Amino acid sequence: MTRNGERRRWHYAFILFLLGLLFISALAHLSPDKVSGQDGRQEFYDLQARINQTTDNGTLYLEPGIYHGNVVIDKPLTLVGSGETVIRGDGTGDVLTITASGVTVKNVHIENSSFSRNFEDEFAGIKVLSNDNLVQNVTIKQAFHGVYLRYADHNRLINITATGQGFGIIGGQGNGIHALYAHHNEITKSQFTGFCDGIYLDNADHNVIQDNLLQENRYGFHTMYASSNKIIGNRFVRNTGGAAIMHSREGKIKDNTFIFHQGPRSFALLLQASNQHQVHDNRFYFNQRALYADHAHEHRVAANLFAANKLAVELWGSSGYLTFTQNRFVQNVITAVKVGGHPQQVFWGEAGKGNYWGVPLLDLDQDGVGDIPFQYQSALSQLVEQSEMFHLFINSPALTLYEQIQRILERQEVVLEDPYPLIGRGGSAYAQWWMAAAALILSAGWYEYRSRRRTR
Repeated sequence: MTRNGERRRWHYAFILFLLGLLFISALAHLSPDKVSGQDGRQEFYDLQARINQTTDNGTLYLEPGIYHGNVVIDKPLTLVGSGETVIRGDGTGDVLTITASGVTVKNVHIENSSFSRNFEDEFAGIKVLSNDNLVQNVTIKQAFHGVYLRYADHNRLINITATGQGFGIIGGQGNGIHALYAHHNEITKSQFTGFCDGIYLDNADHNVIQDNLLQENRYGFHTMYASSNKIIGNRFVRNTGGAAIMHSREGKIKDNTFIFHQGPRSFALLLQASNQHQVHDNRFYFNQRALYADHAHEHRVAANLFAANKLAVELWGSSGYLTFTQNRFVQNVITAVKVGGHPQQVFWGEAGKGNYWGVPLLDLDQDGVGDIPFQYQSALSQLVEQSEMFHLFINSPALTLYEQIQRILERQEVVLEDPYPLIGRGGSAYAQWWMAAAALILSAGWYEYRSRRRTR
């Protein structure tokens, strides 16, 4: 081998040696807590360490990427994501647990909790076990419960978007919000889709549920043994049941919209074994049952709109001391039925004001109240009680024919009587003029008839 060839060989060897050193140095400085995922997003495995290193009342900013949980926040701090920050659980427990008070979590995506039911506790995307926390601008998916509040008071959940697994596996699905012995919390401007219950309150009092969208759940909203909760300005869409108020008392249900709750057993609002709720200014459209009252007592139902429902009000004989006033009933297939006996003390008016019934009424003194009581008669109550299949045929022409035959045979019963029926808005003046004209025509005809008899 020539001297030049030997020098060239040593030159190449030296270059390879330097490259090796650079490679080893890069490996030495490569953090095991940060790698690139298959989709190009950075993945981080040190989130719990970052939380531990954040000082009390400090702020931890998370750059875009996937942060692997499960993690616990046990001190007051603020955790702020970028909007593209994902906290992903390992599928064995809760993704994010908050045990300290005074925690803020914002702008993150939460996913992949455990779905196991083999433990005393149930798992969630976010579990809150403390007070005075704020969770805002958070999305949650692939979690048994979205947010679980347990013995947690004065928390605020704002702009939460939680998506369950849908109707196909509803039995293995938790709730969007699950609140157990949790009081004085606010759940606002959020959306819950595809859960067993969108929001579930169990022994949870004085909570505010406002401006949320609850759609395609079993129940959009559900209470058990809860009192003094406010359900205001929410939209309930295409759930099996809109809102189910059970064994609860003294709540306010106001300014909500219930729409498209269809199915043989569907309802918009269920009041069951509950007492003393104020049901005001709500809108019920296109529901199988709009209001379903069973063992319901001392509720006040006022200024609601019941429009284009198959059955507006279903009252069970176990209910009583209910007041309906200033409600509007418009183009429902069936206005009301009584099932299982006669409810005690149902008042279809209050302080001289009844309800709008969508039919022409005479109001000669122009005081806005019909001159005679309004009666709604029907023969359908017995059919509803005897056959669960009744609701499958509620739009059938045979049902209308059945009602007409029962009316001819005088077999209909008085379902309700409104002593102060209100003259309907829009078209009421036309109805009054029409009835006044009819009265004049009848009077003229009677006068002409009497005149002819006298001239004979």
